[in-house]
Amino acid sequence: MDNTKSILEILAAEAALGVGCLLLVAVCSFLLARKVVLRLVTQAAGRTNTRWDDALVERGVVSQGSYLVPAVVVYFGLDFFSFDTEILARIVRAWFVFCLVIMTSRLLGAGADIYEHYPISNRRPIKGYIQLANLIVFLIGAILALCTLLDISPVSYTHLRAHETRHDLVCRLLL
Repeated sequence: MDNTKSILEILAAEAALGVGCLLLVAVCSFLLARKVVLRLVTQAAGRTNTRWDDALVERGVVSQGSYLVPAVVVYFGLDFFSFDTEILARIVRAWFVFCLVIMTSRLLGAGADIYEHYPISNRRPIKGYIQLANLIVFLIGAILALCTLLDISPVSYTHLRAHETRHDLVCRLLL
């Protein structure tokens, strides 16, 4: 009994140490992406003559991408653990979806900023379309994140009874 307790304590300590190391690597990767890569991309965007890369940097599309880096590190780092990490993997996938939704929203805003520099934007504004697209992106993102956390498929054909054969369908319609 005492041996089993000490083995479980050692395993718990190793798991805690592993999680701590993984979180440390994730934080370091975030800081590297945020401080080094983001600065390089911002400087490169400032040197070009095009407007679209400046709009992407100004709207924060690139900076939001730095939040994906630790999510990827943690997601692939979970494979190194011997215990069940499915719940943690679901949380990381939901975080990934959340970051992608924010990036898509900022990308749409950058597209609107770029469009405003063209003369046609005075006659045909697209602000309403951008807002509608943002609403749809956030709605789909919320559904995907919730389905990821609950481990259910966002596309379910059970209500359509797609698994039924023609015979079952005919019998159900006759009843």
